[in-house]
Amino acid sequence: MTITPSSSAKQAREALAARLKDLRQDSGLSARRLAAATGQHFTRVSKIEHGVQSPTDKDIRDWCHACKAEEQIEDLIATARAVESAYVEFRRQARAGMKRVLGPHTLALYEQTILFRIYEHNVIPGLLQTAEYAAAMLSFWIQFLDTENDLDAAVASRMERQRVIYERDKQFVIVLEEQALRTWFGTAETQAGQLDRLLAVMSLPTMSLGIIPMMTERTAVGSAGFWIFDSSLVALETPTASIEVTRPHEIALYAQMFGHLKSAAVYGREARALIRKSLNDLNRRNLSQLCGLCTFLALTVTGMKQVDTASLGLPAVKSTMTGTGPSAHDGIIVDNLRREFGNRWDIAAITGGYRAILRAPGSHTPVVLYGRTPAELAESIRIAEVSL
Repeated sequence: MTITPSSSAKQAREALAARLKDLRQDSGLSARRLAAATGQHFTRVSKIEHGVQSPTDKDIRDWCHACKAEEQIEDLIATARAVESAYVEFRRQARAGMKRVLGPHTLALYEQTILFRIYEHNVIPGLLQTAEYAAAMLSFWIQFLDTENDLDAAVASRMERQRVIYERDKQFVIVLEEQALRTWFGTAETQAGQLDRLLAVMSLPTMSLGIIPMMTERTAVGSAGFWIFDSSLVALETPTASIEVTRPHEIALYAQMFGHLKSAAVYGREARALIRKSLNDLNRRNLSQLCGLCTFLALTVTGMKQVDTASLGLPAVKSTMTGTGPSAHDGIIVDNLRREFGNRWDIAAITGGYRAILRAPGSHTPVVLYGRTPAELAESIRIAEVSL
């Protein structure tokens, strides 16, 4: 069944009306006696109980006092305030561009919140995103929601809100599923930069970042990502709308769920290991793709032969480089590469490109990289140093 925003609000108003009616009936008051006790006409009591008219904060306070149910005032007021505003369509917000598609994620709310509890199952939270990652993700939503393309402004707005993670009076307790580390937005380079960013922010004194391993025993599974702002608001998103939860007893349930998810996560060194594993897997994938540009060879006492790259998880390929020998310009380039990578690699210009041999003490089978250009060889070395 599809729930539209208007029907959702109507159902919520009717549920609130039913709660107020139950309070009156449980107290033994008739509608007329309640009206007299609260100083209003009995027909207005009837309209409120049938969901025709929304009660004000004062109506709810007077109603609960008359029914001797003061303990429910806070919850009922929160429910009443959320009836019309809890479900906000993204497309309605997006008419003026993605910058305005915030839901509750405003700088004002971020600044007034002290404790952030955040759970995400397939995406890095906006507070921790790099500009490139955010741009890749928001590009899809601009197209999906068919809104004005204000990508640069939307990314800038998101980056501005991130300044709160450096404020020492705040605390950020973030739980991610390991899958969030492996869900790409943009290129491999974008994802690698995002993983590096996670490793960096983990050291902030305001940050507690936990990761739930994919293969682990757990007591709960989150069906959607959600943010808890102090103990006053829960925000979650669907593909088309932002939903805000303000009823205290519902917020308490989200907090309880967060506690279950948090207990399944690993932290500190173990969390860093999961991030680095995702980064290494990403680099191995890139290294595999670069095999079309580089040849991995082994030097043996009997000469040069193709490396058994099965141990690296790489396909075996053959060199097809042709061309002329090195020039004086090549010598300058080689010197620059040697300065960058030190003595770890034996770098030389060869016919048709450049070669780097990994110095492996005690081994007769060092790895050799080939690149058609200096930049190509340098990139291959950087990836190989992480992956090998």
